Order: sequence, then C-alpha cells, then structure tokens
Amino acid sequence: MRHQILIFCILSVSLSINCRWDRLVSRTRIPKESYPETGFLWGFMNQSGEVVIPAKYQEVRDFHEGLAAFRQGYLWGYLNQSGQEVIKPGYLQAHSFSNHLAKVITPDGRSLYIRPSGKSAFDLHCSKAGNFHNNRAPIWIKNKAGYIDSTGRIVIPPRFEDAYEFYLSTAIVQYQGKFGLIDPFGKYILKPEYDLIYFDKKSNDNWCLLEKDGITSYYNLSSNQFLEQKIAEGQPFFNHSAVVRKDSLYGVINSQGDWVLMPIFSNLINLGSHRWALKDEANYFMIDHSGLQYGEGFNQIYRFSEGLATAKIDQKWGFVDTSGEFIISPVYDLVWPFKNGIARVVTEAGVGFIDKEGHDVIPPQYADIRDFQEGLARFSVPASDY
Repeated sequence: MRHQILIFCILSVSLSINCRWDRLVSRTRIPKESYPETGFLWGFMNQSGEVVIPAKYQEVRDFHEGLAAFRQGYLWGYLNQSGQEVIKPGYLQAHSFSNHLAKVITPDGRSLYIRPSGKSAFDLHCSKAGNFHNNRAPIWIKNKAGYIDSTGRIVIPPRFEDAYEFYLSTAIVQYQGKFGLIDPFGKYILKPEYDLIYFDKKSNDNWCLLEKDGITSYYNLSSNQFLEQKIAEGQPFFNHSAVVRKDSLYGVINSQGDWVLMPIFSNLINLGSHRWALKDEANYFMIDHSGLQYGEGFNQIYRFSEGLATAKIDQKWGFVDTSGEFIISPVYDLVWPFKNGIARVVTEAGVGFIDKEGHDVIPPQYADIRDFQEGLARFSVPASDY
C-alpha cells in the first residue's frame, strides 16, 4: 500500500509540473523556486521498451518535429532522437516545435521563436506570444491580441482582448467580453456575441459548442452551418452525437439534430461507440440507443477509445467492450485510454504499457511513463537509481 501511495504521489507531482507551462516569469532573474527538486529523472524509451536516451534530465517534453525540450537545472534546451543536445540549455521555458518554430522565453523574460538550428527566427516585439498552428500564432501587444505568420509578419492586427490557437483554420477570439470565431485572415466567421465557444479536439466531429444567453447551439466548422435543433443545455459532440437537456431531462441528438435517445433521463454521459452511461446513487450503467442496459454497475466509466472503455469496479480499473464485459480484468490502480493498440497502466510495481489482450508490452516498473510520440515515450525513475 505504501508503494501504491508513492506511485500516485509521483504522478501528481509530474502532472502539476506540466501544468506550469505558461507561468509568468521575472525579467530580472531565473525563477529557481519554480522548479523544486522532485527526486526523479527523465529519459526516453522506444516501443520495445529499450532506453534510447538515459534518464538524466529534471524534465523533458514529448518529441515534435524530431526535437524534444529538456530541462537541466533551471534552464531548457532541446534534444534530437539520438539524445544529442542540439540546442543547449538557455531558456526559462521551451515549448514544442510546430511549423519548424518553437516559442521560448529568455532569462530576461523575452518571448522568442527559434528554428531547429537554435537561431532566432525573427525579431518579436510583443509582451506575450502563443504557439503556431495552421501557420498562425497569437501575440499580445499593449494588452491587445492578434496573430503573426511563420515569417513573423503580423497578419491579423492586435485588436482582441484574447486570442487562441487555430484549429481547422478557425480560432476563438474575445472582443468586448464576448467570444467569436475568425478565419486565418481575421475575418469573422461568427461575430463575438457568445458567452462561450468550445472545441472538443478529440471528438473529430468538427462541431463547436456555443452558449449565448443561457442557450446552447452547435456550429460545424467544416460545413459552416448551425444545427437547427434548439437546445436549452448541451454537451460537446463526440462520435457524432451530443447529450442535451430538454426541460429538466436529458437525451441524445445526432449531427442532423434528430433524437437518438429521447429526453427521459435524469443524467447521461456520452461514452462514444453508440453507448452512454447513466448514474444512480452509487454506480454507472451502460445503455445503447434503445435504452438497453449492458454489463453490471461500475464505480466509474470513461469514453471508448479503439473499441474499449476504461472502467472501475471494486476500486480497481480495467477495460470493457460495448457489451459491458471486462475484456481486460480490473486489476490496475489506474489506467489510460488505448492509443495505437497499447495503454498505460499503474500497478503497485509502477507504470507500464499493456496490449488489448492485457499482456505486458512494457512491464509496469517505472515511476511514470507518457504516451509515445514520434516513436519515443518519456519515462521517469527515482534519481537514486542513477
């Protein structure tokens, strides 16, 4: 039990470190207090579980475009997949590469974009900058937000109160306290008149959720059309359906606005794969579009990924199929969804990967492992092991 508690403490520390990504930094000194010693070191392994970059770094990020940020002491640099430090540590922050550019913050607090060579891409005269997506990155000048392209040219002049990264050639912006959508040239797709706009980037449905004056609506980013169904309250689309409320009860609509499940339920959660979850006082139950129940009650259950959903029963996690049956027995302290045929799991021995038959791909033995990116996964071990 003591070892189990240690594993969860390790994961909590690791997650809290990752969430510090955009912390404001001093312009006069390196914020050493931002990086307390955790007692763990990070490296990278390949999909066979072989260590290709030894665990010797205080922190590392995933590989993007062949490079990964790493931290030694209080400064960040970049590694290539051979473990060579191609950009020496010299930054307070270092973000992932995108469009062959990465945002960094210098020791004097300036935001820059650098190229894979480590050279500055262009002069950047702004108070803050975001990451590149779709050849656009948000910047802030005198508390106003706009966008630059990958040459550093301002393509959308700063005029917004806030601006977000582009997704499907669309970006959310805020103006006079309201949210709208713009295209890559700054033209409004939807004028800023909404209280909330939300993309679920994991859904692949291309729908965004809008809220205005307490009413939910949906807008398709590919067809540029609204869903005609009028909704009092709704959740984001996932796998071509969305849970919505009518009066005081919940049902499910499809992307044409037709009812898949009539609004007769006190609560619903969209699991994907044409399955939904209902919750009573103690457990979750899986149902299909006809209301037919599958499996026994679960302590918790989350979305399907690659045909399996993570589910918890008797304080242990496993994986169930659409019939509600455990395909991988609930024997784990924690699990993550399947990606590319493997899933991360936690046991008392540590963190590892399993396949869809429940066999160990990388035996649970590490303090932490993250999902594979560009063929490599970052992992951590106690510093005392090295």
